[in-house]
Amino acid sequence: MGGLFSTAGPPLVFQFYRQPLPHRVVRETLAAIFSLNSLFRLGLVATRNDWQPHALLWVSAGLPAVLVSTYLTRRWPPALSAQTLRFAAFVLLVLSGASLATPVALEFVVVGVK
Repeated sequence: MGGLFSTAGPPLVFQFYRQPLPHRVVRETLAAIFSLNSLFRLGLVATRNDWQPHALLWVSAGLPAVLVSTYLTRRWPPALSAQTLRFAAFVLLVLSGASLATPVALEFVVVGVK
């Protein structure tokens, strides 16, 4: 389920938001799962000496945005109903799947069946 980057975001989000749990519990659990997966993957990359030097640049560019958005949404959480949040997760899953399937479908149409 994790694919290339071992995050498994869409399936986990879909599964967790279908559960009868408070949204806070779902968000905290997903954040913990994604953090542990990322740390595990970074550990594997580091032990194989496969670390890319430009990765630190991307981390330093993305970290402020993550910290600020996390602080802002924690301080002023969005006023979304459970139904709206589930629908947003559904839309993101559909868009994620479409972004993976569209290039393949277009290639199939352009090149045809061989």
